Amino acid sequence: MTQNRLIVLGNGFDLACGLNSSYSNFFAYRFKKILKENKYGIPDPENDADIFFLTREFYKNNTKNLEKIATNPNLTSWNFWDILFLSQNASDSPLMADSNWCDIESTIKKVVTSVLFNNGEKAYDEEHINDYLVSPMDQLIKSLRLSPNKDQLDIFLLSELNKFEKVFSTYIKQEKDNKDYQARVNEVLKELLTPPFLLEASHQKKAMKHKNSVLSFNYSLDKSDEFINNVNIDKWINIHGYVGNSENQYAETPIFGMDSGNIGEKDPRIIFTKTYRVANEIVNYVQPLPSVVESISFYGHSLSTADYSYFESLFDMYHIYSSNVSLYFYFGAFANSDDPIEDELNASMNNELRRQMTTNVYNLLSHYGKSLKENHGNNLFHRLLLENRIHIIAKKGDRR
Repeated sequence: MTQNRLIVLGNGFDLACGLNSSYSNFFAYRFKKILKENKYGIPDPENDADIFFLTREFYKNNTKNLEKIATNPNLTSWNFWDILFLSQNASDSPLMADSNWCDIESTIKKVVTSVLFNNGEKAYDEEHINDYLVSPMDQLIKSLRLSPNKDQLDIFLLSELNKFEKVFSTYIKQEKDNKDYQARVNEVLKELLTPPFLLEASHQKKAMKHKNSVLSFNYSLDKSDEFINNVNIDKWINIHGYVGNSENQYAETPIFGMDSGNIGEKDPRIIFTKTYRVANEIVNYVQPLPSVVESISFYGHSLSTADYSYFESLFDMYHIYSSNVSLYFYFGAFANSDDPIEDELNASMNNELRRQMTTNVYNLLSHYGKSLKENHGNNLFHRLLLENRIHIIAKKGDRR
């Protein structure tokens, strides 16, 4: 009998395979191009830190002109969101010191909330905001609110986001041409498609009868990529878009957006939610998942609260409380070495990584359990443990 397995991939998968797909990687690439176009900071920066430093100087020395371009982006090849992130990088505000300034999707939420929803309030809603300096990002948003087309700011921001997504798509498509990345993709996929219990000789025949589906939060891969070979994948679903390859020039661009939690039907920000954008775009990557699965493997996800709605939809679909579905949560770990001192340090760090993943899994399942009727959710995690249906697995060698 054929059995179905679902593998859910996050960006940690691409990073472990050697793809420079983090937001900071992308902004280093994008900012370097902007610096070159302006002949600023020559000779070329040697590393990302230098690029971000030079970009801060560039923004501070050209603030007024860049604010003008941001509200009239047709003047250059840049878009509003390019300049928005230039301003975030340039911020000296203490509010930005501890934040991840290059987190694209949290910034989208922050900006559209400020522009469309907060009726003129600053982008930050932390307490004691007046104790801090107004950041370059606040100044840029103020310029946007004063632009002539104030009644169409939602359409403007979304149109500019489409341009920004195309730039990101071009970057990822270039990066995925790396042969080392392509080889590593095959290696890691084969490992994920062979859970530990299937490595036992007695289960080898059973392993051949599995149908594997991939649900990817990334934009980089599809089973049509010619370098993915000798990997048994029945279906590959890119829920937020796919950058394409040399054979597919008409692939959808990536979709960036907000989580739809707490966004009501009349909220002006709804057009920026991932759910709305996936439904609204003309896309071909939204395919049905298998109706029944025996296992769900998660790899490359931090299991942050921003993605709870996706995971909980899967749990609902496959009735994880009352079914026999097993859950596998993989985390990247440090491999063994020939150095005893290094091994001792790696072991300690791996223990901490396991603890973090266990905590994240517990929090996810506890949150999901609250949605179940008759208080069944109170013992969901415990039930899965007793039935040996939850597994937290280290993938050694994924951290370097």
